Amino acid sequence: MKKQILKELLKAAEKYRFSSADLLRAAPIWLVETQDSMDSLYQEMDSLVRGLVERNFFRKGASTALELYSAFRQTESGIECGFQNPQGTYLPGYDQWMEYISEKLGVSNALIALHIRDTDPTVLNMDGLRRIWRCMSAYKAHCLTLVIVDKDNGDVVEKSFAGTYFCRKVSYVPMTKEELIQYFLTVMDQYKIDADRDAVRSSLKDLLKECSCSQKELSVLIQKLLWYLAVNEDSNNIDGKAAENKTAEGSPSENSQSGKKKMEIETDETGRILSFLRSEEARRYFRTEESGERVMGFR
Repeated sequence: MKKQILKELLKAAEKYRFSSADLLRAAPIWLVETQDSMDSLYQEMDSLVRGLVERNFFRKGASTALELYSAFRQTESGIECGFQNPQGTYLPGYDQWMEYISEKLGVSNALIALHIRDTDPTVLNMDGLRRIWRCMSAYKAHCLTLVIVDKDNGDVVEKSFAGTYFCRKVSYVPMTKEELIQYFLTVMDQYKIDADRDAVRSSLKDLLKECSCSQKELSVLIQKLLWYLAVNEDSNNIDGKAAENKTAEGSPSENSQSGKKKMEIETDETGRILSFLRSEEARRYFRTEESGERVMGFR
C-alpha cells in the first residue's frame, strides 16, 4: 500500500511539477480494501508519513498520521455521526477533527485514515457518506486521505463516490507473523542492539503461535523494549526487582558455575530482551486469536 501510494505521488509530481499543495489537491481519495476495516494501519501510515516528509510532500516537524473510526451517538435532536480515535476521543464530524489537529496539535499536513464500519447505519447511506467526502474536499491541500473498508461495506462506500469524487483502490494486507518478527529484528539492527537474533526470533515465534499482535501493538511493544534497555542497565527484571538466582542442587563448584552462567544470561542484551518478552507487561500486547478485542466506539 505504502509503496504504491508513494510511487504514484512521485510520478505525478515529476510529470506535472506540482507543488506539495497542488499535488495533494490532485491526489485521489484512496479506498483501502482490507480483511477487516477495524484493523489498525498505524505502522504502515507512520512509515508513509516519513516517506512523504522525505520527498517534501509533507512539512518536516508538522506532519502526523491519524486513524479515525466512524462512530455515532444519541443526542436530543437524534443520532449524531462523528469519528473517534483509537484512544476513544470522540468529535462530531470530520471538520472538527481537522480543526483539532491544526489548532491543538499545530499540524500542517496529515495522513488521515477513516475506518468506515458496517455497524454504523448513520454513516452507511449515500447522504451520510457524501457529506463526509464534501467536507474532506475542503482539506485536500493539507491532507492525504485513506478510506478503510472491508468486504462487508466496500461496495456501498465505492458507490457513494458516484463519479463525483476522484477515488483509487489499493489493497492492504496486514503483516504475517513472520513479517512481524522480521520487523522486530530490523528495529533491533537499526538501534544496533547486540543480541542473539535466533534466540529473540524463537521467543517471538513461541509468543505468536497461539496469539496475535497487530503492527501498532508491536510498534508500541518495541518502544517499551527500547526504553527498558536504555534505563535498566543492571540485571533487574521488568518490574525493577532484582532477578532471583536460585541455586541448583549439586556441588558448590557446580552451583557457582551455574550462578555465574545465569548472571551472564541476565545481564547481557539477549537475556534482558528475553526477560522482557516473558514479562506480564509485554504479554499484554499479545492476545489470543479468538479474543477479538476491537475499537467499537459509541453505541
